[in-house]
Amino acid sequence: MSVNCLICGRPTAVVHLGIDACRACTVFYRRTRKLRDRLTCVNGDRTCRGYLKRLFSCRKCRLDRFEEAMKAGNGK
Repeated sequence: MSVNCLICGRPTAVVHLGIDACRACTVFYRRTRKLRDRLTCVNGDRTCRGYLKRLFSCRKCRLDRFEEAMKAGNGK
């Protein structure tokens, strides 16, 4: 059964880190989470999120989306 990744919207068949996230987004999160405080949004106002377009213009917005999905998945 294929579901859509909660971060980028691409189809995925595997659950990573307890949420429906594709492998690319999971690897991105693991690689980037330590840089959280140093990242800034390219636009400065977090409008570069393109979930429906399956595109992220900046790493900060993609990381934020992943963390929001993790919090929602854990019920916090």
